[in-house]
Amino acid sequence: ASQGLGGFYEGASNEGILYLIDGSNNAGVLLSSAGDSYFNSGNVGIGTNSPDKKLEILSTASNHLRLAYSETAFWDLFQNAADGSFRILKDNGSLFTFAQSGNLGIGTDSPSRKLDVRDTSNTQATILAYNKGASFTGTVYEAITDRTASSAFNLMNLKASTVSKFIVKGDGDVGVGTGSPTSNSNRTTLTLDNSTWGGVYELKRAGVLKSKWMWGTGATSVFGTVLSEDLEFITNNSTKMRITSGGTVG
Repeated sequence: ASQGLGGFYEGASNEGILYLIDGSNNAGVLLSSAGDSYFNSGNVGIGTNSPDKKLEILSTASNHLRLAYSETAFWDLFQNAADGSFRILKDNGSLFTFAQSGNLGIGTDSPSRKLDVRDTSNTQATILAYNKGASFTGTVYEAITDRTASSAFNLMNLKASTVSKFIVKGDGDVGVGTGSPTSNSNRTTLTLDNSTWGGVYELKRAGVLKSKWMWGTGATSVFGTVLSEDLEFITNNSTKMRITSGGTVG
């Protein structure tokens, strides 16, 4: 019967070569001290004698697979023994964490959402969405829910610390400075709320303030133009009242 053989010899460049040949006289394994090395058949196990994949690493401790440029510059693929998470590390610092729950963390080892991104930078944006298409006609950022419109959920909620500063409800109502914009049946509402003074609604053109609506904690609200321009009130797209920049009403 055919029988596999193995051997060790010195190569043409004085390198040491170890080889194993299978029963069909094919080189299955070749290890060279200076040239190419390869495994031509079967699976390779590290820490196991019954590997199920081409390469299987088994350990009761946390497992690392390291890709290194130097002793201090490297990437690690790492399975944490404590919580079973899979992590990608750069120079011993976690960059990506895939939790057993299915959550993905960037900058955190304990992601609490399907995507949990955290950053400690004081200057750069935490998330950047940038489309460079010169003829782009799509949507840069899109969030979709299968639920029909309702004020019972939020499409977006931007917070400073734990305080809502900009919120879009599921029915389209928008709150600025409040997490609870006024809800009006069959209408979309914009609510501006500031506990210190009140609210300001400004209209600008090319960065120049044209008009504003201002209200505060006192009894007076301000509505009108800022520049030396007339203020018109219209109905049915026709001017019904005009206040000139000089104060004349007509």
